[in-house]
Amino acid sequence: MLTSIYMDSQKYFTIKRGQKKRTGVLSTRNGSFVYSLYFLPIRDNDVINEIADKLMARREKGKPDVPCLNTSRPEIIEQITNMNIHVYGFVHSTRFPNDHASGALQIGYDGVYITDLCRHYDVVDPRKSKMSPIKVLMTLFEQLVLDELHNNKVRLMVVKNGGQRLLEIYGKYGYRQINEEVDDGVTYVVMEKTVTRANQEYLTKTSTKTRTKTSTRTKTSTRTKTSSKTKVYKTQTRRTKK
Repeated sequence: MLTSIYMDSQKYFTIKRGQKKRTGVLSTRNGSFVYSLYFLPIRDNDVINEIADKLMARREKGKPDVPCLNTSRPEIIEQITNMNIHVYGFVHSTRFPNDHASGALQIGYDGVYITDLCRHYDVVDPRKSKMSPIKVLMTLFEQLVLDELHNNKVRLMVVKNGGQRLLEIYGKYGYRQINEEVDDGVTYVVMEKTVTRANQEYLTKTSTKTRTKTSTRTKTSTRTKTSSKTKVYKTQTRRTKK
C-alpha cells in the first residue's frame, strides 16, 4: 500500500528555499524535449493554477472532453494543498509540441512511485514524436530519484484487469513485476526498476533553467509522520486523498 509522506521537497531535493520550478531541455537520440518540474509545497496561487491548467488540458485518446485520469480542478488543488504529491513533471517534444506528457512523483515509506502518467492526445494535431514523452518523463524522474534522493529503486502500479499493454510497455522500459496489491476490490500489479547510470545514458540535459540559483545539496532529513493512505483509481497509477 502506497502511503505518501507529508514532507517538504526542499529537504530532499537540490533546490533553494523559495524555488518551486525547474525547467530545461533534454536531448535524446530521437530529438529534444522541454521539461518542467514543480516541487511541493507550493502556496503561490499563480503557480498552483499553472499546474492545474496544464493537468486539466491533458486528454486521452478517444476522450476529447475529459481530462486525463478523469481528474478535476478541485482534486488537483487538494493534492497540491495536502502535499501528497511531491513533484509534478511535464515534458513535450520540441518538434511536435502538442505531443506532451505529465506525471508525478510520490515518496512513500515503501518506496518512490511514479504516478498519474498521461500522454496527451491532440485531435487537431495528433502527430507524435518517435520517442514517447512518457518514457522521457519517466527517465527524468528516475534521474531525479537516483541523483538527489540517492535511491536506485523506482516503482509504479498498473491495474491488472485490462492493463496488459501497459505492463508490456513498462517492461520494455526496464520495470519488472514484483507483487500484486488489492485495494477497494481492484487488483494492482506493482512494478519496480533498478536505476543505473547505464540505462540513463541516452538522456542528456542540454540546459537547465531555474527561477533561482540552485543551492548545495542538503542531507535527507528525518521523515515525518505519514499522511492518509492513498485511494485507488482505475488507472495505471495511484493518487491520494484525505
